[in-house]
Amino acid sequence: MLRVYSKLQTIRRKTAATLVRDNVLRPSDYALPTSYPLNCIVFGNMAADFTRGLIGEVNRFFVHLHYADCWIRVAVDCEEKEKSTLLWEFAEPMLELSVGRPYSVKSHFVFAVVHLLNQWNSHKIPHWKDELPIDRRIDYKYLDTNKGTLGAGREQFKDFVDKLDQLNNKAFSAKTQEFRNRLQHQFRLHFDIGLTTYFERQKTDGGVTYTYMVSPPLRL
Repeated sequence: MLRVYSKLQTIRRKTAATLVRDNVLRPSDYALPTSYPLNCIVFGNMAADFTRGLIGEVNRFFVHLHYADCWIRVAVDCEEKEKSTLLWEFAEPMLELSVGRPYSVKSHFVFAVVHLLNQWNSHKIPHWKDELPIDRRIDYKYLDTNKGTLGAGREQFKDFVDKLDQLNNKAFSAKTQEFRNRLQHQFRLHFDIGLTTYFERQKTDGGVTYTYMVSPPLRL
């Protein structure tokens, strides 16, 4: 095991620059004002809290992805039995987090932007009404339904939504075989080795059918 860890550390050092340091977000690049008018205290503190939180989530994604990649590089050179053990114990937890992270990061951005736009509009638009739903109801569907009102007249908002739509988009979901959704609502797929079997229930005009399905593992 010492041999494995030694190789892991070597790979981590060699790949850290391209996979982590060149990609992480730095708080100094997103510095915000340190003081706001009294009537903007809620907006200012929200912006600061959300910025810290988003930077942390994005950077955590890169770190997890880096760890997973390093363990995969170590495992592929091992014999099959040792390879399976290393992937299952060390790489798979990081891969699971990495594949699910685009969905959660997208949700974090939605939550932050909806609240900040609501605060901004309350100061800039006469007679603006704070009619946001409770926090757990603020999701992408709410943003998409209300983007014409929340972000009216802001070209930057349109650019933001276009970029947001690239996170966890249909192409990513298809390539990962709906991994996140299956993990949380059905049964997980495997990485590299192992088939996932299940019955798929379909309701048609002729009745209900059950089809036995087999999903291959996600390739590394």
